[in-house]
Amino acid sequence: MVNPGSFPVRSLFSHFRYCLRPVFSLALLCSLITSCFAQTASSSTLVASNTPFALDLYHQLKAKPGDNVFFSPYSISTALAMTWAGARGETAAQMAQVLHFPDLPVPTVASAFGALQKNLAALQTQGSVKLALANSLWPQQNYPFLPAYLSLVQNNFAAGVFPVDYGKNSAAVRLQINTWVSNQTNQKIPELLSTRDLKRDTRLVLVNAIYFKGNWLTQFDPASTHSKPFHLADGSAPKVPLMSHTFDVGDAPPYAAVPLPGAEGNLQILSLPYQGGALSFIVLLPPTPDSLPALEKNLTAPQLAAWLAQLSSAPEELRVSLPKFMLSEKYRLAENLQALGMTDAFANADFSGMDGNRDLVISAVIHQAYLDVNEQGTEAAAATAVVMGPGGPPPQPILFVADHPFVFLIRDNATGSILFLGRLANPAAPAP
Repeated sequence: MVNPGSFPVRSLFSHFRYCLRPVFSLALLCSLITSCFAQTASSSTLVASNTPFALDLYHQLKAKPGDNVFFSPYSISTALAMTWAGARGETAAQMAQVLHFPDLPVPTVASAFGALQKNLAALQTQGSVKLALANSLWPQQNYPFLPAYLSLVQNNFAAGVFPVDYGKNSAAVRLQINTWVSNQTNQKIPELLSTRDLKRDTRLVLVNAIYFKGNWLTQFDPASTHSKPFHLADGSAPKVPLMSHTFDVGDAPPYAAVPLPGAEGNLQILSLPYQGGALSFIVLLPPTPDSLPALEKNLTAPQLAAWLAQLSSAPEELRVSLPKFMLSEKYRLAENLQALGMTDAFANADFSGMDGNRDLVISAVIHQAYLDVNEQGTEAAAATAVVMGPGGPPPQPILFVADHPFVFLIRDNATGSILFLGRLANPAAPAP
């Protein structure tokens, strides 16, 4: 859903359902993966793997034309990597293939994630942006998880481990996890898990949370924000708040215009830096309102790298107009991940690296992301939860279907006094 802003929610859906889909699902949080950490051999290989997974998942989530898409590839990759660390056999192989993990042992990949997380977190110490990352495990207390698995996740992913009792009170556990996520995301993701996500037989929930806030290196003047048409693929043009700024020659952010196969005109690429210069907001703007399919058709990891390599200082004065908007999107990713080839993890799983047995499967993967783009800068947050429980078919619910005559009563629970008593023999009978 879209958060209400300074203009109607229904309008905001229509304003951004077209052009913003390929841009903001990747530009902000995917750039965190690719541009701001020490390039050791293992971590650079990991980043090269995370980017195609981000694009694979984007193509899954854009299935409905006209829908906004926004998610954190970093958050999802991290949560699934912690889960993959306990997978074995074909389950591990399928997860590695979907996640594009390199052909390296689990400790090496886990160490690369740890190095990436430390380098991203170090950006916050520079004082230019706020970037907070956190991981946690919520195991069923007294369940025999292997110490080696817990140690690997704690040491490499800096994950806190919080034993809980799902069997006794899953509702209270859900509140604990949601409160942890809310605190880690500056209250932008207040309820990641719903009542349907945790059950009495849940054994483990793995969670990643990320929060980002950064001001533009060159901020937009609010006085230059005006309501202007936003042209959609269907020919309509609702009005939205467009922020504007004119950059002089020599002061303009990196820009490129490159041919877009399958479209008439150039793809325009803009990289707006945040203060400190370590992170940027990248916009991929197709030439016409109806040329988004051509952009998406060409959106692969090699092509994206080739496009971004064309960025350079604009040779002329650059006038930028960018929508001011807010997004909040939530996804249940089980079907998407299975469509990409991660099937065994949800049914015939082998997570014996977690508990020495093959009792666990992934029952749900939930992801939620929040974005606010305004004249000052950008605020973004995301969280991912991987919920695990016993394998086999889910327990059948107890059925209570009152589709035949029954007796009913209204009773005072404290005293046992029956206040009303009756029988429903025919609900269709007319009242006297």
